[in-house]
Amino acid sequence: MGNDASFQFKIEATEGKYAGRVWYRYVTYAKGETGVKTVDVTGLPAGTYVVTELDSAGYELEGTQQSYQVSIAAGKEEKVTFANKATTNKVPGDQGIVRNNFKYENGKWVFT
Repeated sequence: MGNDASFQFKIEATEGKYAGRVWYRYVTYAKGETGVKTVDVTGLPAGTYVVTELDSAGYELEGTQQSYQVSIAAGKEEKVTFANKATTNKVPGDQGIVRNNFKYENGKWVFT
């Protein structure tokens, strides 16, 4: 498949004060690496969220559910699980992730 394979997750608040706010997290496997990895999202306020695994070239979800709706109570944790398998279409896997950071400073967005 390719070298590294990255899987990206979108966490979107669907109600309350943070409705519409979105967080992204990812996990990367080095070439040949297998097994289970976790993505922890900390600091979310209590509420309802939709967690979606975004498409990754060269891989498909095992099972049919690409998104889960979860309700998080104050001080509690929730867990969702996604599993993937390589496809046979020979499309290279996503080759890792680069995190671009921006901050709002003095009335404008600044790349950091």
